[in-house]
Amino acid sequence: MKLTRIEDQSEIGAAYRSVFSLVTRGTNPQKAVVGYHSGNVSCRVAWNSQYGLWVMYTPKDWDNHLLVFGTQNPRTHRHGSLNITCQINVSESSWGRQRAGAVLSNGTTTYLAHNGGIAGGKEGVGKAAFLSWYRDHISDTVDVADAKDNLTPYIVIGKIAQPATFLPALAADSGEGNRSFRSDVDQD
Repeated sequence: MKLTRIEDQSEIGAAYRSVFSLVTRGTNPQKAVVGYHSGNVSCRVAWNSQYGLWVMYTPKDWDNHLLVFGTQNPRTHRHGSLNITCQINVSESSWGRQRAGAVLSNGTTTYLAHNGGIAGGKEGVGKAAFLSWYRDHISDTVDVADAKDNLTPYIVIGKIAQPATFLPALAADSGEGNRSFRSDVDQD
């Protein structure tokens, strides 16, 4: 199956809102501190107890299409800040290969994906190491061509419109899960 990256900002925004709505459905926002490599932020998070993950409500002065997830229960993790285990930026302000998150489509179905680009800050941590680990431990990636036919490998997290499969896939990708994301793509 051929997947293409959606570049239309209204479609990206709709996909972002769908993902956020799926994760936060039936949850109550609560205050938390979320840590990242250069600091932390006081914000609100929604803990989805069914899938064992939280999503951050991005602060107003942050990029509004940033999906930040973690697996520590904010109600019971009261020592220090919550750790980010998965961050997917499908932002309007990011562009091209600088935006590691993506919304992909096969023409009828949209998928949330990530190209493995991570900010490591030290030797052995980065996109190549992550994609190598990912392929060895969890799944294959799919290659997506841009307008100039340059291929970028993406990890397909799941079909956005199917909460029954998307949320478990997101939880597995955000935590220690081990599943094949390719099977979700190949079944269309």
